[in-house]
Amino acid sequence: MATLNLQCSIFVLESGAVFTFGKSKFADNAPSKFWLKNDVPLRTACGDEHTALVTENGKLFTFGSNNWGQLGLGTKNTVNKPTCVKALKSERVKLAACGRTHTLVYTCKRTTEINRTVFSIVIYFRMLFVLVMAC
Repeated sequence: MATLNLQCSIFVLESGAVFTFGKSKFADNAPSKFWLKNDVPLRTACGDEHTALVTENGKLFTFGSNNWGQLGLGTKNTVNKPTCVKALKSERVKLAACGRTHTLVYTCKRTTEINRTVFSIVIYFRMLFVLVMAC
């Protein structure tokens, strides 16, 4: 699977290896390769300068620019390596979509959005079955 944004690209091989490349303050045209410990990415999403990975175990990993808190990690610090979003530890993440400065996440139980630097419930979507999301 592959995902592209304005400045870089990410793709995942069957082995679970994740490759990123392109022009950004994180990759700077130098391809990088990594694996997530004890988990394999199923879905990827790219914003302008941030990335989200949804894994087989239903975890969400984010990395990249975080000026608006779009990584959902509780800070606005830039993160250069995939980091598990602890706020969703009790949820099983199914889908993620990244916009320019925000990230949407769909879990088995409910839909959430980033509100500043933390996730919050969007009550309107609570009873809907979501097939696809995009930003």
